[in-house]
Amino acid sequence: MTHTSPVQPARRRGTLNRWLACLAASLVLVLSAQRPGFAQDGIVTGQIVDAEIQEPLSGAIVELATGAGSVVKSATTDETGTFRITGVEPGRYTLVISTLGYETRRLQRISVGAETLNTGPIELVSNAFRLNPIVVSVSRGQEKALESPSTVNTITQEEIAEKTTNSTVDHVLGLPGVDNVTTGLSQHNVVARGFNNVFSGAMFVMTDNRWASVPSLRINAYNLIPTINDDIDRIEMVLGPGSALYGPNVDKGVMHIIT
Repeated sequence: MTHTSPVQPARRRGTLNRWLACLAASLVLVLSAQRPGFAQDGIVTGQIVDAEIQEPLSGAIVELATGAGSVVKSATTDETGTFRITGVEPGRYTLVISTLGYETRRLQRISVGAETLNTGPIELVSNAFRLNPIVVSVSRGQEKALESPSTVNTITQEEIAEKTTNSTVDHVLGLPGVDNVTTGLSQHNVVARGFNNVFSGAMFVMTDNRWASVPSLRINAYNLIPTINDDIDRIEMVLGPGSALYGPNVDKGVMHIIT
């Protein structure tokens, strides 16, 4: 008759317990890795540069915000214009870049994962550049507004989009040196430099370098110009004479609608 030692069942139970403990620990690690809180954090990098001269901008504030607008992470660009945001939980965010003297830039719905996200160069537009735009109506060539030989006012696409109008000429009402006489719901007589009269043909009006007046009547029928706000890129209003470029009788200003 064979007798079993009481030590052997104890050893077997100890081995089984260790195996179960290892299995439980493995399950805990697997489940922990699948939880969002244990996911690997992401990194967002990039460079901020000037849109006109392409030079890096130091000291710009870069914020990573959620869809609700709350900022979760932020960083400041160094002397090379580079920023680096670390410890970002995976998800979709909005990147907001702002600095003094430049318009705020927003990059919507950028996706951050476990790998490093490099946005590349991000251009910021200077507020001074907006005050000195490129114009073409004064000298029939591209030049800065402050360098043109005549006074020119520019209504930008952003300003046009913010204003609901019945006709295109409504966007230039109120500009310096511009006189307006309203003759109907969408009819206006607009002249510049104070030379106002009952006729609206005093100002030379163009659309994309083409005469926009009614040739047979020699009047400016702004309500008949087939241009809507969504199609207009900008409107340039030249207050000085332009007979040397546009022909005779162009001495009372030029309004150029560029689509």
